[in-house]
Amino acid sequence: MEENLCQICHKNVAVMVITEIDEKGNKVEIAVCEECAKKKGVLESDKTLNLNEIFKIMLKAREKEDKELKCARCLLSFYEFKKYGKFGCPDCFKVFEERLIPFIKRLQTTIREREDEIFHKGKKVTAGTKRSLLFSEIKKLKIELKKAIEEENYEQAAKIRDRLREKEKELKKDEIE
Repeated sequence: MEENLCQICHKNVAVMVITEIDEKGNKVEIAVCEECAKKKGVLESDKTLNLNEIFKIMLKAREKEDKELKCARCLLSFYEFKKYGKFGCPDCFKVFEERLIPFIKRLQTTIREREDEIFHKGKKVTAGTKRSLLFSEIKKLKIELKKAIEEENYEQAAKIRDRLREKEKELKKDEIE
């Protein structure tokens, strides 16, 4: 296996690759040895990585990329989208899609990939409707229960309480499924 030489001194074996951003915003990768890395300030004298410096460089590069990636229609940058959390127009999703999909996949477990197409399956409408009906029935029963207790109709209150418990169990069962 051939070892790479440092691209700065051309003498020692390269131990890491430093990615720099030049004045024009272009990425430049340089393979460097330990000695040259120290001179560049990437390695501290005790041979530990200066992670703060590396993270600053990485964050600066990412922020620059985010500011440069813009929607042609509304001129919203990805940086602004991240800052405000809102799209400027319908075209923004397509422009930012490459960066959004991994983020959305982490949040939405129902996202599936079908060849090149990404789609969101969502919940069944019937499940949402059923759940909504259960919530309204529970609310109605709680009002009836309160009224029966105020009227001191305890027999009727016990019946309402039992129905209320059934509906709440049904709601919990629906949440588990």
